[in-house]
Amino acid sequence: MSTFRITDYLLDGEEPDYVSVPLDSAQMLRDAVAYCSFIADEFDTAVTPRQMAQLMGRFYGFKSVPAGPSDELDISMERKLYHVKGRPLPMKSALMASRPLAREGLRNAIERFAVLNASED
Repeated sequence: MSTFRITDYLLDGEEPDYVSVPLDSAQMLRDAVAYCSFIADEFDTAVTPRQMAQLMGRFYGFKSVPAGPSDELDISMERKLYHVKGRPLPMKSALMASRPLAREGLRNAIERFAVLNASED
């Protein structure tokens, strides 16, 4: 198992959160984080590291763990992998069309976070 510290350098002041991932599932975690963050764009919100960890646990089965030695997974940096000079790459369309990443109820959960985040602004 590997532990990842979910952060977002664009969300100053947000605490990181931690998830445990099977060694062969690190790329699935990265893809799921990018996928969820792009869905959040549809609701004009950002998902905090804590919210992202909750989504990873509820919809993808990654276990939340206490802080400890970990690899960093920055949400905003993962998003950058899908753009060049502000333009989306074809792999973003492929990611968003990926059936293995789609989950029943995921969009609704992200929409609830969007409402919550808007009320905290």
